[in-house]
Amino acid sequence: MSILFICGCLETGKDGVGDYTQILARELYLKNIEVSIMSYNDAFVKGATFREDGVLNILRLGIDLSAEKKIELAKQFVNANNPDLISLQFVPYAYHQKGLPWRLGLELSKIGKKFSWHIMFHELWVEEKEFKNLVIAKIQEAIIKRLVTLLDPVLVHTSIPVYQKRLETIGIAAMPLPIYSNIKVDANQKHQDLNTFMITFFSQLSPRKEILSFLKMLIASLKREKISFKILIVGGTTKAKQELEKQLKEIPQISNKIEQIGFLQDHELSKVIASTALGISPVPRHLLGKSGSVATFLSHGIPVAAPYVKMGHNVDEVGFFNTKMSKVLVIEPAPKNIFMATQKARTLSKIYSRSAIAEVFIEDLMLISNIQEINLNLIT
Repeated sequence: MSILFICGCLETGKDGVGDYTQILARELYLKNIEVSIMSYNDAFVKGATFREDGVLNILRLGIDLSAEKKIELAKQFVNANNPDLISLQFVPYAYHQKGLPWRLGLELSKIGKKFSWHIMFHELWVEEKEFKNLVIAKIQEAIIKRLVTLLDPVLVHTSIPVYQKRLETIGIAAMPLPIYSNIKVDANQKHQDLNTFMITFFSQLSPRKEILSFLKMLIASLKREKISFKILIVGGTTKAKQELEKQLKEIPQISNKIEQIGFLQDHELSKVIASTALGISPVPRHLLGKSGSVATFLSHGIPVAAPYVKMGHNVDEVGFFNTKMSKVLVIEPAPKNIFMATQKARTLSKIYSRSAIAEVFIEDLMLISNIQEINLNLIT
């Protein structure tokens, strides 16, 4: 089997979906699948660049290229690789600055009309309630419907239940495919030092009031139990780190317990995450399954506190297809709850391994292939 992936950008470390796509492609290569990859709207190259790295054939098409030139070069690349499947990794804003890639479906159909397609919906239309965003949401919804009509994919995936339900409302059936961590788990990792309770923010650093309230209660509980603690702020922009630290310092008696950590190589970052007792996420609870930072904690066997519930969503609406994953969330900030969530997180961490998710991808492709073969036999 051979698969050609399409995403928006392939600049390593600058685009989460691009990193995700490269990792998935390499995992599939390890499972004897031929892979190639193309970025279709890459802001980090001018014109077009091509390279081979021994695993992947990689074509990057710059954002400065005209649609006609992109179609021409992409069509040549697709025909040269002649894949069994083209996999589109979809985020509206990856293919258009304002998130309105109206011509994308038409362009891609010209590029690979005779090929079978797969679509992974990483994001859908915006769900905000302001009038301006409602208009944008309706346009994005129409773009997605048009995209699916034009490409007629044999398989559609998405990462969280709420997206699956929203796709169902417009007649698109999507199968679940979890997001894995872009940070590889270090094989030599050791879990937390029991002498210090490490609370870690990673990458997503919004200082929501729900998080501050959660931390106040957690820290009070730790102090009652006479447990030493530290708060780590890892990743994110300098401005975001400073703003989060400023907000955290409003909690009494923790100003000397906060540490900011700068850029780390993946193996170093993995060790820091593995030493964590509790990860903190500002992501709305119903969207947790699409978060790379949450996947990083979970793949390392670390429980996650996700106190933010977005208006209009139920507190029990957890963003995972696997209902067991709700057991790795810490809702009430007490050491006993965290201990129980930790035990569950360590037993479920393999669910978020790169290899396991690549296997799910392959199994779904095989399932669809078998169904199509059965249907063809019934027709003939």
